[in-house]
Amino acid sequence: MKIDPEFYDYAMIARSTENGIYFASVNYALENQKSTTSLLSPTGECLIKAKAEKQELLTYAIQTGKANRLLAQRLLSNLLL
Repeated sequence: MKIDPEFYDYAMIARSTENGIYFASVNYALENQKSTTSLLSPTGECLIKAKAEKQELLTYAIQTGKANRLLAQRLLSNLLL
């Protein structure tokens, strides 16, 4: 079964938006990597992304107040600070 590389990008967008969180995907810089290291906002916007097959150190200043953790609040509100 061959998976379209865009699947990984869309899955990261889904996780960030459905949970209302910043989502970081961290991967090795390997040949033929299906997805690169990236950071998505709670609205699913790609904030920063590494180049494919290149080693990079990414930094980004996030605004923690934008993460609403909606799904976590609905399911396990007693675990949140």
